[in-house]
Amino acid sequence: MKIKGSSEATSCDCILEKDGLLLKYKGFFGGDKGEEFIKYSDMHNISLEKTAGLVSSPIIIIDIPNGTKKVVLLGKHFKMFYELLEANTPHIPSEKSIEYEEPVENSSILKSITGKDNKKIDESLDVDESNHFKSITEAKKLLDMGAITEEEYDLIKSKHLKNM
Repeated sequence: MKIKGSSEATSCDCILEKDGLLLKYKGFFGGDKGEEFIKYSDMHNISLEKTAGLVSSPIIIIDIPNGTKKVVLLGKHFKMFYELLEANTPHIPSEKSIEYEEPVENSSILKSITGKDNKKIDESLDVDESNHFKSITEAKKLLDMGAITEEEYDLIKSKHLKNM
């Protein structure tokens, strides 16, 4: 998957490849200014944050052995790009993973512990499932447009189905 971005005050194309993230830097007039390849195995941690200012853009922060790489993402499919990057980095635990526990049968015990009844908890699970479904649907649209490969679609689909 390819998305426009900016790193170290230089515009770049961010490309997810089989073995890592490729940053192709562009010069002021659009010429090539070099490239940087970061292997997935070299990434210690990745996070997605927002920049401050009038126009808030998402920024990916990647911890690598020789420092930190910050990349501002300019494409509208930044969340899908981040999820693919996270999925391709096997040793980084996902902060979004949800462990599902069996519901307690006695609703009065559950209500006394959590302050919620079974119905409210079931509704929140439905919302989580619909978010996973939306992500899978969005990935399918990107696949149909040719923006992502079948392999990338399968990664996203399996990740979200596992978390449902």
